Amino acid sequence: MNLIKKIFYPFTLLTLISIISVLLTIYSFYVAATNDHTASIYAAIAIPITLFIIFLYIIDRFLITKISYAKLMFGEVVIAILIFFTLNYQFSTNDVNFFTDKDYILVLFDSNENPLSKFHKKGLFGRELNVYNSNLIHLNSEMASQENLRINAPTEWNMSTGHYSFKNNHGNTIKFIYNTKNKLTPNFIKNPENYIDSLIRLETNK
Repeated sequence: MNLIKKIFYPFTLLTLISIISVLLTIYSFYVAATNDHTASIYAAIAIPITLFIIFLYIIDRFLITKISYAKLMFGEVVIAILIFFTLNYQFSTNDVNFFTDKDYILVLFDSNENPLSKFHKKGLFGRELNVYNSNLIHLNSEMASQENLRINAPTEWNMSTGHYSFKNNHGNTIKFIYNTKNKLTPNFIKNPENYIDSLIRLETNK
């Protein structure tokens, strides 16, 4: 009983996080055991995170004997808030969501507009742009190199993705992303450069 009291009392924020982490790890083992082998990734992710949190909790139990409870709680809350905002910023994305009944989508990086002028705020740091009734969008050329840019086709698509570039009528290189609903067409497989080039020119000349 004294050992349990020593482990969990005084109850801190890290105590709560440690308990939740252990429970999630146990659940990840259950998921891995009751599903196919691909589900084992959940346990593989949960275990090192939980071990790290337990390591922090050992430090927490040491510090609770050295500094006041109020100071420790304040420090843990501040650190938790900083981690929360840091992770949200690090994993934030700029999403382009297509809603179209056509069988392909095309993202052309040929615009000089403000990169995020068309986007709306999503979450704390993310942005999103919903494209309705169209399969074509023009984005700022600088966005082609952004790692946090995500192009989201309709959810039912069996999507193939390709990143390409072509020369426009002025000899400038234009980068673009081409996604298809189904498998790539025979014409594309036979001569992808000509197929994409004709498709781009068709769309840009509308």
